[in-house]
Amino acid sequence: MHRSLWRFFCSINLSIWLLLAISLTLLIGSFYTRDLPAIFSQLNLMRFQEWLPAHGFESSWWIWLLFLLLTLFGINTTACTIERLRELLKKRREYPFASFTVLISPSIMHLCFLAIIGGHAISQFGSDIRQLPARSGMETILPSGTLTVIESRCFFRSEPGLTGILRSCTAHLTLSSEKGTAQHSISLMKPAYLGGYSIHLLMAGKAKQGETPEMKLVIKKDPGLAVILLGNLLLCILMLWYFPVIIRSRNGR
Repeated sequence: MHRSLWRFFCSINLSIWLLLAISLTLLIGSFYTRDLPAIFSQLNLMRFQEWLPAHGFESSWWIWLLFLLLTLFGINTTACTIERLRELLKKRREYPFASFTVLISPSIMHLCFLAIIGGHAISQFGSDIRQLPARSGMETILPSGTLTVIESRCFFRSEPGLTGILRSCTAHLTLSSEKGTAQHSISLMKPAYLGGYSIHLLMAGKAKQGETPEMKLVIKKDPGLAVILLGNLLLCILMLWYFPVIIRSRNGR
């Protein structure tokens, strides 16, 4: 029983079918997110376990299916990687170090992929996300101190033909703690990073030309970000090294 289950999850055919199913599920999901942007855009600002109770299974069924398929694909990738590593390690002494490094690199890439997927799961379920209006006097308590909004301002273009078009928005903040008070400024697309939290300035909604839009702060602690970045970095380095080596090898160089 255990061997049959292991062979099932080690199957490359299973990998192909899971990839096809994941692609189809994402395609279906793209239509849901396009038709219901107000619902699914909240996933960027909420943990999944907080978002789910507010929305029925009718619109979120494909996300549950996607989680299931990704979990199966993760198990499948882990099983295939373990099986390949086991076979390679048995033959370790048959290869020079350089050749063995090339052979084992795809398995390390698979482990990086698993780390990236795991990091996203940690971020989706374990992040700390807060929102508050970017208005003078608004505050929230962080582990590193009390964050207070001093003011927020928007600036508009005045050039001929561009009059009234939004140019930029900024917010001035203070972080008060036992060590003192520190001032920080953020703007659209230029967040600040304080005590493990990223603080972003966003528009809370659309505004007419020449009108100051309503602004908000999104304060987020992403515990999976380091895993995602490290996994991507190592994966890119391995790919940049691996494929030129394979191409040179095939060309007889």
